[in-house]
Amino acid sequence: VKGGGKDDNGDEQSPTRSPLGQHSQKQKQSFIPVNKAVTIFSNSGLDRETLGRIWDVVLPHSKAAKLDEVDFTLMMHLIVCSSRKGLDVPKRLPRSLHIWRE
Repeated sequence: VKGGGKDDNGDEQSPTRSPLGQHSQKQKQSFIPVNKAVTIFSNSGLDRETLGRIWDVVLPHSKAAKLDEVDFTLMMHLIVCSSRKGLDVPKRLPRSLHIWRE
């Protein structure tokens, strides 16, 4: 990754790298292609129906080609809750997780 240059205030800025791999100098939001996310989610061992319900909870009306970091993280959280903790998939995104969208 090359040097960061200057920010809006003229200060030196170093580039950042998101856990999802998207590079930028001013990291505001990272994205992951849907096909890559589906591959990752499929490795959870959950069946397609359960993964589909989780998708509908996080992105009820989305046909996006990519997920932002928040949506990816919310989905991973619900996948872990279901696959490892045996919790049911909620019908709606719990209030406690809405804070990630603010």
